[in-house]
Amino acid sequence: MRKSSCVVCFLVAMSGCVTSDDPALSTGPTCVDDLVPGAVVPLTAELPSSEGVAFTDDGRLFVSQPQGVFEVFPDGATELVATFDSAVGLAVTGNVLYVAGFNSGRVERWEIGSDTTETVAAIGGNPNFVVPTPWGTLLVSDDLEPNITEIQPDGSFALWSDAVASPNGMVFSADGSTLYVASTFTDPGLWAIPVSDGRPAGAARLVVAFAGGDTPDGVARDADGNIYVALNLVDTVVRVSPDGEVETLSDQLSNPASLAFGRVPFDPCSLYITDLTGGPIARVRVY
Repeated sequence: MRKSSCVVCFLVAMSGCVTSDDPALSTGPTCVDDLVPGAVVPLTAELPSSEGVAFTDDGRLFVSQPQGVFEVFPDGATELVATFDSAVGLAVTGNVLYVAGFNSGRVERWEIGSDTTETVAAIGGNPNFVVPTPWGTLLVSDDLEPNITEIQPDGSFALWSDAVASPNGMVFSADGSTLYVASTFTDPGLWAIPVSDGRPAGAARLVVAFAGGDTPDGVARDADGNIYVALNLVDTVVRVSPDGEVETLSDQLSNPASLAFGRVPFDPCSLYITDLTGGPIARVRVY
């Protein structure tokens, strides 16, 4: 065991939280090796079904599985660090990990390295993906309902948008003016919701439609504004350019679920990808 036990604690205020999915790519990332773009490298041994993935700013990697949250180390070793009920989506702000409980109807938080967890809000439904907003709240999707719920720092919550039929993975544009949302089961595709002053500022726009069996899931953004979308059932991750052009990054994956760009000591030139069917966490070179 690399650490003593499991996990989690309190975060009090979130105001001022600003997150970014991409590492410091604007200055040019230093890759860990010379893989070609699209190359797939297994990082871990096979694991139980994994869904969420998130990096801390200092390069620690966490993934969610049915029994809780695991830390993944650069050598591929894993350790259960926090237990949750049906952990799915993950997000990090500072030293706090937020966890969406798909069956529990709760969003919880763990102060990394602590011994307790705390419920942020019991929002009901099936919380799937969680993303911190640039204005200091959380947005939580539910892919079985057309609901994106906003949670305030005091734990109160309300419907933020019902414009996407089956919302799953979400990521903000670099300037925070657009929320990109993957719709999984109904109207499958990548959607864009304009944002102003912390609220939806117009109709959701379909950026690109996917086939009904593709099941779009997790998303990530790079510094050039490209959005990466995991398509579970066709074992594929695609890159969608700002003008809506679609390019396959890799079609050699196994039920990809969530995506996150690596941070040192992991590879900042690669996406790290979870596997719904219990395969290894994979690394896919982007640059």
